[in-house]
Amino acid sequence: MARTEKGAVRLPRPLVAILALSLLLRLGFAAASLLAAADPAILALPDTRSYLGATRALIGQGIFTESYWLLFRPPLYPAFLAPGVLLGAPGVVTACLQAALGTWTVWGVWRLARLATGSDRAALASALLYAVEPLAVVYAGLMMSETLFAALVVLALLLYARFGAEGRLVHAAWAATAMGCAALCRPIAVALPLAPVVVLLAAAAVRRSQAARLLIAAGISVALGLGLPGLWQLRNLHVHGWPVLSSGHVQNNYYYNAASVIGAETGRTMAQVQAEMVRTDFGPEHPERRGWSQVERVRFMDREGMRIVRRRPDIAARLWLIGIPKVLLGRNATLFVQPFVGLPHQALRRMAEMGDVPPEMAAVNDMRATRLAGAALLLVTLLYYTAAALGLRRLRPGRYPALLLAGVFVYLLALSGGAGSEGRFRHPLMPILCVVAGAAFVLRPSAGTS
Repeated sequence: MARTEKGAVRLPRPLVAILALSLLLRLGFAAASLLAAADPAILALPDTRSYLGATRALIGQGIFTESYWLLFRPPLYPAFLAPGVLLGAPGVVTACLQAALGTWTVWGVWRLARLATGSDRAALASALLYAVEPLAVVYAGLMMSETLFAALVVLALLLYARFGAEGRLVHAAWAATAMGCAALCRPIAVALPLAPVVVLLAAAAVRRSQAARLLIAAGISVALGLGLPGLWQLRNLHVHGWPVLSSGHVQNNYYYNAASVIGAETGRTMAQVQAEMVRTDFGPEHPERRGWSQVERVRFMDREGMRIVRRRPDIAARLWLIGIPKVLLGRNATLFVQPFVGLPHQALRRMAEMGDVPPEMAAVNDMRATRLAGAALLLVTLLYYTAAALGLRRLRPGRYPALLLAGVFVYLLALSGGAGSEGRFRHPLMPILCVVAGAAFVLRPSAGTS
């Protein structure tokens, strides 16, 4: 990255071309989906309803509204959707914003790869890999939190890497702030700041001369990274009497993990158990629960879900392990063909099985298209893993950037397992994977960044 005589930053021409390609792919896929489906609803998935509900509650009633949607979803992505809702075109506006944000993330991957490998060639390869990464392209056009979450993770990693290279505490502070914001986007990141904290503490034990600065950075990371989501938990305690970051993960644990444990015990499918839960938990069979508020119902799910999972930790652990390959190899092929052949998202089929949507919404029009797309996506995913395996040989495993990338990757992967796992959970892992894969294009092993 060069500077002109006036001090302005000038990006390398190959990087400019990669960024243009990234923007074109993201906008192009969203536009093609809209044209093919002739319906802005194609840019929404079942989870979008809850995000938009939280957005409208924020706009109409403010941050201290008692709306359940803001207990179900933390506030950052609903706030991100606000411009589109205010302009009356949430799908189109959000797709444009996310295309730009996804392209910035490509730049972030390039910058992070330069710091991790010390190679311009590897950095350009990493940026190109992420520019064309299928999940990143398709989710940029959907009203889902994946694109914003991935951008925040890359921003945090980039700032932590700059702290490692330059030693400025302001970078550690902004990195921790980005991680705290990531938790306010998706609750899976609530303890994510602990991953860089472990790396900082390990570095302090090795680099005695820099130990004080590294320990201060670790303290800042804990205070800001955990403090920001903690503020939202205090808000939920004040409004709902429950200091939880999000009730969404509670319902997921109940309807996925607990339901799968019961299914394994009784020989039924998860969908069958889910349907029974929906039908009986608050129905005529339990008249004492019928007058409960939504918060009371979810707190019941919290207690019951944890009780069921703890009752059979062996089954829960097995289901968690089964979920990891789904994350690593899941294709989400229906998202790529749905706008063009009318194929519904797999979540609609689950909802139809539970009786939440009419069966005709889950009718399959063209299975050949989804099989072909699935095979192609699996091949592409395996190629990314192959490049990453080669890139590992070029990264020095004991160096600070490599440890940082590994810590965040392991954290996100470990928390993505379970009965409800799917390929989209791999989305925030792909920028890290692309940084490592780009290292395969280093001409010779680099000394890297200390």
